[in-house]
Amino acid sequence: MGIILIMEIIGYETGMLYASMPVFALLVVLGVLLMILGSKESECSSEN
Repeated sequence: MGIILIMEIIGYETGMLYASMPVFALLVVLGVLLMILGSKESECSSEN
């Protein structure tokens, strides 16, 4: 009984990890896009 409970907890935690991976990847992509857009905007403002 205890072993099954531990296995379920481990499976639940790994499931949460896999579920959060796409969200983490999206946050990283958004951060990189914001940095690129920010650098482009600063270049345009310096030209003007």
